[in-house]
Amino acid sequence: MKIYEATLTFETMAIPYGERRREGYVLRRRDIILGSTIRGALITALMSKLGHEIIESELKEPGILSTPFFPLIDGKVKTYPAEAFTFEHKIPKKINGKEIREIVKMLDINALKKAARDNNIEIIAEKCIPDDPLFTPAVGKPIAKINNQYIAAEVKATRTIAVGISKRSGRSEEGMLFTYEAIAEGQSFWGRIIDLKDVISEALPKSNVIEVRIGRGASRGFGIAKLALKELSKGEITKRKEEIRKKISDGYVVLKAVAPLAVIGKNMFLETFPEQFTFDNQWTDYILSFDDVREFLDEKLRECKIELCSASGKKLTFGYLMEIGGWSLKSNLPKPVIRSSGPGSVAVYRITAGLDAAPDALLLAEVFGIDELSIAGFNYIEVIG
Repeated sequence: MKIYEATLTFETMAIPYGERRREGYVLRRRDIILGSTIRGALITALMSKLGHEIIESELKEPGILSTPFFPLIDGKVKTYPAEAFTFEHKIPKKINGKEIREIVKMLDINALKKAARDNNIEIIAEKCIPDDPLFTPAVGKPIAKINNQYIAAEVKATRTIAVGISKRSGRSEEGMLFTYEAIAEGQSFWGRIIDLKDVISEALPKSNVIEVRIGRGASRGFGIAKLALKELSKGEITKRKEEIRKKISDGYVVLKAVAPLAVIGKNMFLETFPEQFTFDNQWTDYILSFDDVREFLDEKLRECKIELCSASGKKLTFGYLMEIGGWSLKSNLPKPVIRSSGPGSVAVYRITAGLDAAPDALLLAEVFGIDELSIAGFNYIEVIG
């Protein structure tokens, strides 16, 4: 098994995913590239070296997983989705000759946990909402802290016009003029790729860079990108376990969605933040079937259970919803649209069983995702308190 931190840099304009409107294809969001998009592009690129067998293998027993990718500011500064209770001022200020909107983080982990313990949601309103009405929610926006100031990433977009070509005549077809909104070339993103079966290294050149094609219009030169992979050591991963242990020592845990969150619940219904997480399931069995994983995750993690907290009769979940579609490599048809909590959404849980096992269970959810939908780029979380 190998875990990579990856950087994706577009060499041509790209349309990762979009929606068809009258005026053409318009990006839904350009500040996030879904894990399913990255995974599909990587598997397609590996196919040239490893053959079609890799697709069959990934359909039967998935080994390649990917988190969403978020923008890099100036090609080097990582951004993360702003969590709930992050706000942006409506009126920009001039700083160093640039107009920048002030961003403030009001999330108070202690206030969230206290609200759960005291059954009083007013504690959150007092601590986590700014007094200035000109601040608007910025949850989900990719931000980074630079010089003690939070900055939102600006992903440059460009528009291009394309003409439909008639297959019969080989000429431009009347009424087939399309406008595309695309991410501009040169934009970089970063994320994490997990290779459970260590197949990527078989096709990885010495430069550790693979050329991939992202999104629509690949045959017309759109979406050509370089994916640079840097392997993370197991020590970096196990260190995170101790950090989680300290955050949850009081028996409560605040989770942040890093990817769209839509967990498979009872009767196969999808839930955004479910009432309960249990880790004694098929996904845990599958992940722990790999010897390399059991080197840093204890199988006792199955004992852990966490339950969603409420206060004053309201569930302690905060954030926003987004709808995710996609394209199936297997059927070559659109995937059903899934409604999910967007990256940056947060929720408060209480650990009801297996407190000692919780750091291992939560680390599994951070690295490998919560359930089978992690294969499609959903359900990666971060323990933030």
